[in-house]
Amino acid sequence: MRVWRYVISVDGGGAPNFEPPATTLTVCKPRIREQARAGNLVIAFNGSALNPREPHSVRWAGVVSEVIPLAGYWKDPRFQGKKPARFGGQRHGGSPDNIYRPAADGWLEQVDNDTHGPDSTHKDIGGKNALVLARCWYFGRALSVLPPNFNLRITGARRGHRWSDIDGATWEELERWLDENVPKPSAPTEPGLEPPSMYREPRRKVGVPGTHQSEQSNSIVTVTALRRRC
Repeated sequence: MRVWRYVISVDGGGAPNFEPPATTLTVCKPRIREQARAGNLVIAFNGSALNPREPHSVRWAGVVSEVIPLAGYWKDPRFQGKKPARFGGQRHGGSPDNIYRPAADGWLEQVDNDTHGPDSTHKDIGGKNALVLARCWYFGRALSVLPPNFNLRITGARRGHRWSDIDGATWEELERWLDENVPKPSAPTEPGLEPPSMYREPRRKVGVPGTHQSEQSNSIVTVTALRRRC
């Protein structure tokens, strides 16, 4: 199994998007979205802004079940709810990630949204694809530190992404660790850290210039709209 790893700096409900019918990664991380395939695993470690206490704590992880070109993602009836509200989206607390539609000239254009501004367009569409992760584990602010024996931690420079391949036995052990360590809604966390079911990012009011979700297998995340570069 191929495992993609990166450090997540913003967790505002847009990348990844946890709203129904499945967790999706559609904006940010263009290299991962371009190269990942069904059956690959994605692991995100907390950045210093999200958890300054432990750099090897896992924010979320998921197994890729589908890879959909962005143009197809916009048209797919399953993901209409992940569009901005003015385009028929139905928010459950997260930020829309279905924000790129096919244009008349064959390119993709960004629609008005509160997730990413026009300055993110090149990076977002450079990833070409939306990743659907039917199975996902959300750890949030809980201090779930990935053991070193998996050899999957990110050390040294933490920008960009890493990938490596693991064998079947390692995946079975890692899958067991994910299942056993993902916080339950009532699970206690370190003092001062909220459990995943209560997780909120601070809301920011952002002026949106004119421009030319989740059902998880383990825990539910409630977030508010946040527009930042990732």
